[in-house]
Amino acid sequence: NPGNSGGPVFNKNGEIVGIISKKETKAEGVVYAIKSKGIFKMIDELKESDTSVQKIKLPSSSKLKGMGRTDQVKEVEDFVFQVKAYQN
Repeated sequence: NPGNSGGPVFNKNGEIVGIISKKETKAEGVVYAIKSKGIFKMIDELKESDTSVQKIKLPSSSKLKGMGRTDQVKEVEDFVFQVKAYQN
């Protein structure tokens, strides 16, 4: 669906395992995601060079664990935003 890029991909334990990054235009229902470990690595690298990023706190557990998929989505939908990054 258009507009899903940037949305989280959860496993059954409510942990984010990826972020949707691209849709396959030649197939229906096929999307690509960036693995969350790559995102966490990027945040760690940014924390070393950017003091504003050092304030980011990542939770060590998820309160979504044990919830059904519908309840997980309801719980996080107000916290999913589209962010554009620009490089100078």
